[in-house]
Amino acid sequence: MAQVPAKMYKDGDVVDYTAGSAVTAGDVVLIGTVPVIATQDIAASAVGAVAIEGIFQVPKTSDVFSAGDAVYWDVDGDPVSGTAGTGAADSLSSTGNLMGLATEAAIAGDAYVKVLLTAAKRTTTIAGSVTADDITASDASLSVAGLAAAQGGAIAVAGGASSTAGNAGGAITITGGVPGVTGVGGAVTVSGGIGGATSGTGGAVIVAGGAGTNGNANGGAISVLGGNAHGSGTDGVLSLGTSNTSAINI
Repeated sequence: MAQVPAKMYKDGDVVDYTAGSAVTAGDVVLIGTVPVIATQDIAASAVGAVAIEGIFQVPKTSDVFSAGDAVYWDVDGDPVSGTAGTGAADSLSSTGNLMGLATEAAIAGDAYVKVLLTAAKRTTTIAGSVTADDITASDASLSVAGLAAAQGGAIAVAGGASSTAGNAGGAITITGGVPGVTGVGGAVTVSGGIGGATSGTGGAVIVAGGAGTNGNANGGAISVLGGNAHGSGTDGVLSLGTSNTSAINI
């Protein structure tokens, strides 16, 4: 059976945009989460052309850019030369949506950054594996959750394997956040999942040192320490307790 053929509609450097309010040529507007640039004045409720490709000089915040850096559009950004809060290009993903790549360096005092537009939609779903240098939250909470399914999906966190004989595997560190000057350090909580609503055992928490694998090699140690006090303060307490009739095995 023959495929239904696609039909050429127009060249892909501009697309139609229906303006919710009046737009002036050069304004940055959003199609969904994609920043695009109006190529003409567009009256409210009218349809006009907006660019999704090309290199544009875009008003910027005081952020510094190097050639090749990602550029994000902050709809409430403060441009170096212009009215505060009217929108500006920024270097942080937490401020807005990906606009494109800087084609040239721009220093803090520059009013514009040259941007190669990249029509990329921000999405909350990523299929398959992801490789990244760092993951940083853009809001107050960074959550990592297993798949919700008939059998809940597991989460595995593993240190990297050594690729050279004699070297150690990668360590894993979980540390509470650094507080403000007089604040309390961020807590670290490790809890097994609760049992089912009507029955079911609570999820176990296992902390195990690594097994020795050759000859007389030692097993990995486990250290659980309360925090050291400062000055006349009291060292952090290490508590081992039970809930109802649960046993503690050491």
